[in-house]
Amino acid sequence: MVKTAVLALSVLQQESRSQRCPLAAAVVKHLFRSIAPLLVPYCCCIPFEWGVTSMVTRSVPVGKTALTAWEHIWYTLQCLALGIGYFAKIPAKKAFHDFGMGSMTGAEKFWYVLMLGGGYFAKVPVAKALSELPGQRELTRWERFWYSVSCLYFGAGYFAKVHAKKALSDFAMAEMTAGERAWYAVLCLPFGAGYFAKIPVAKAITELPERPVAAAERLEEAPRPVPVGRTLTPAVPPASATPARGQPKES
Repeated sequence: MVKTAVLALSVLQQESRSQRCPLAAAVVKHLFRSIAPLLVPYCCCIPFEWGVTSMVTRSVPVGKTALTAWEHIWYTLQCLALGIGYFAKIPAKKAFHDFGMGSMTGAEKFWYVLMLGGGYFAKVPVAKALSELPGQRELTRWERFWYSVSCLYFGAGYFAKVHAKKALSDFAMAEMTAGERAWYAVLCLPFGAGYFAKIPVAKAITELPERPVAAAERLEEAPRPVPVGRTLTPAVPPASATPARGQPKES
């Protein structure tokens, strides 16, 4: 839409200059002034057009085991900004530790305690996403309470769970619902906020010793059931054309 508007305004501007019409020139000048605020966020989002937007619309291949090149770059940049990426990874690492999927290092335990409750509240949405995995435990009573409270504030708890669910789906650990995919795309609109919030969770996933697979991948790996009334018989190797020693050849 913005590209079409800019192209139309440029054509009008060229026509106004060629015809030297002061009225058309004034109209084009007014339109450029009114549309200029819309061009600022669009120009800022150009770097994400090939990266973030393609990751939202393109399906991630099953079997992802490490961060992509862009995720490595953005996580490093987040860590350069006073360690924001590292500190955002710690609550996710704590949630995986609580669900028995991994362990925390001594430094991660130290910084989690120094967060003075902030790490716990950041852990709850990730724990909610993990509780929706098949075969995992439910949230504790206090985790359910604080998650409900966080959702009362304009759905902050739910939106924080969405980018964690997206990180899990990238590693084939979970499947996102249609609503979660839609809200993740919306969260990526303000300068890729949803994408940047997903990266620390994805970094925590790469440090897990083992990762459970999603239900769809388990169905693909599961053996196909044998129809009722049909038995599997072992394949009989074909008889050799060369007769065994001591047996007469057939004429």
